[in-house]
Amino acid sequence: MTQPASNPSAERPAGASGGAARLFVQFEFLRLDERFHLLQPNEKLVARQEFLSAFEPFQRTWPFFKAYSLHGLRADSDLLIWRMNESLELIQNSSEHLRTYGAGKYLVPSHSYLGLASASPSPAEPDGQAAPKHLFLRVVVRGPDWISLAAPQRQALAAEESGIESSRPSVRTVSFEGFGGEGDFLLQAHLTDAPLEFADLARELRQARSARLVSAESQVFPCIYKDIRDIVETFA
Repeated sequence: MTQPASNPSAERPAGASGGAARLFVQFEFLRLDERFHLLQPNEKLVARQEFLSAFEPFQRTWPFFKAYSLHGLRADSDLLIWRMNESLELIQNSSEHLRTYGAGKYLVPSHSYLGLASASPSPAEPDGQAAPKHLFLRVVVRGPDWISLAAPQRQALAAEESGIESSRPSVRTVSFEGFGGEGDFLLQAHLTDAPLEFADLARELRQARSARLVSAESQVFPCIYKDIRDIVETFA
């Protein structure tokens, strides 16, 4: 079994220089290539172990680095890696590093979204609570009408959305300004242990005034939080 080489991007956490910093956030969706299923059982076992050995140092040392399963929920993605770091270079290096070892060689990017966040060590686990089981990532692309609004109008629409979200306390919403893509977009991570509550919330948000200013139907990625070892076991 090939042991992953020492990787500086896994050993140097964001914010190591001290002081608060804005962080880049990335949601990277990956699908398992069909070629993995052609491997022999012992080769699959070794590939899974090598990938875990490459993945786990990031979880121990980064301010935020989590894996979610989409297996059986979407046809185009099997795994989500949600990572946060103040360095774009380290985010890029971590993505390249994971796809160098074992099963990572068979993981093909299907979607990737980059955003900006305030310095929060663990947006999915407030006040030391356990991470909710379900994550629904909404990608909201704002149209020209939104961009042309004056600041007070935007604030009023944002306040209306916040009021809708606060009416569903079982769903925690963390928003990130989209960065590096085309147009003006918002990334909304809805975290909950009650997925039906999110379904009701999504319906209410579609009826809000701000929904009329979205240039396309918001994509929603349903994800389930699991230990990375359990996710990798589905690579069979």
